[in-house]
Amino acid sequence: MQVITLQTDKADRKRLALEAQEYIKRSERRSRKTCVGYKNAVELFLASCKKTYLDEITRDDKLLDSTKSFGRKTRPSRKS
Repeated sequence: MQVITLQTDKADRKRLALEAQEYIKRSERRSRKTCVGYKNAVELFLASCKKTYLDEITRDDKLLDSTKSFGRKTRPSRKS
């Protein structure tokens, strides 16, 4: 069985930090609350993720980030 490895030039790879900035900029078209929420989520993800390039992000990175943030903000319980 032959394994084919794709060679990509580092110049062609998308940097995570730059893509995150562009995503936040695009979100500015939405409401202020939405934009702030997106920005906070992206900043938390970037702070916890040590990857450099977008193609290095895996499903596990996304899941790990979401489980870390569960304990940070808790909503008060509703009483019926």
